[in-house]
Amino acid sequence: MATAERGEISVTRAPDGTLLVRLAGAWRLRGALPTLEAIEHELGASARPRAVAFDARDVTSWDSSLLMFLVCVREECEQRGIPVVPD
Repeated sequence: MATAERGEISVTRAPDGTLLVRLAGAWRLRGALPTLEAIEHELGASARPRAVAFDARDVTSWDSSLLMFLVCVREECEQRGIPVVPD
């Protein structure tokens, strides 16, 4: 999944209803970055997530673009009343 050139995300549901957002690759302003579209779709699903958690083990490098992405996800969750699991 991880590549050296671009940031990537995948979104899955854990059995307890937590939305797990896996981050991978290089998160750099000069590179191609994913959008919030997949996360927004899951947050708005009829089976609302119990919480949102992140797995960033496969991030190979990052700059402020990753932080801004995480801030945007957190804001979206706050607007919908969905907690973000600290890790």
